[in-house]
Amino acid sequence: MADPTQPTPPPVQNPPPTPAPTAPTATPAPQQTVQNVELGVQNATQAAQNVQQGVQNAGQAVTGGMQQGLDALKKAGVTDMFKAAENQPKVNAEEKMWAMVSYIPLVAILSLLIKPDSKFVRLHGRQGLILFGIFFVCIFLYLVPFIGALFGGLIQFAIFVLGVFSMYQALIGNWWKIPVLGDVAEMIPIDLFTTVAKEVVTGEAAPQDQMPPIEQQPPAQEPPAQTPPPTQPTPPPPSA
Repeated sequence: MADPTQPTPPPVQNPPPTPAPTAPTATPAPQQTVQNVELGVQNATQAAQNVQQGVQNAGQAVTGGMQQGLDALKKAGVTDMFKAAENQPKVNAEEKMWAMVSYIPLVAILSLLIKPDSKFVRLHGRQGLILFGIFFVCIFLYLVPFIGALFGGLIQFAIFVLGVFSMYQALIGNWWKIPVLGDVAEMIPIDLFTTVAKEVVTGEAAPQDQMPPIEQQPPAQEPPAQTPPPTQPTPPPPSA
């Protein structure tokens, strides 16, 4: 029988198992590594050539489509609108500049005041005024519910595009006349308009000899008075 006063000996621990030795990883030979790199370079080069060929094909397709489109526009005469016409009066650079800026809102007044004798500036100045008037009136369309903003925005966008195109026409020296609106613009009494605008800007009244002539109607002629026919004397009654 064991003595209880004696300490219990510690349990015997088994040593941890020794790991099995792993086989060394086989390293590829240098020759195999070089071949793999060369194959990767060849694949990358082939992919780059394919991409370049695709870009060239796409560029040729786009160029061909654009050329066909330009040919169609030439046949329709659209491209001629972007060139300066030959059979038209020549204008100098200053007139071109003032005609171009006439399509900027309210600058047309300044152009007409500075170049009142230039027919080229007067043409584009009138059209600039009529475009600005339409653009301003379209602002009131936004007050109409539902469709007002849509129609107003579309008309203003069309006026903006037309104004930019007209500025280009003035820049290249074309006597460009806007269809329909150009005829309406010719009705603007530009002489009277510039005279009044000059009086407002300078505060001086224009001399009477420089005022635009105002057509006066001749006074109505009264019909000549008709003289009554002479009265015949009444004969005396016969005596009995």
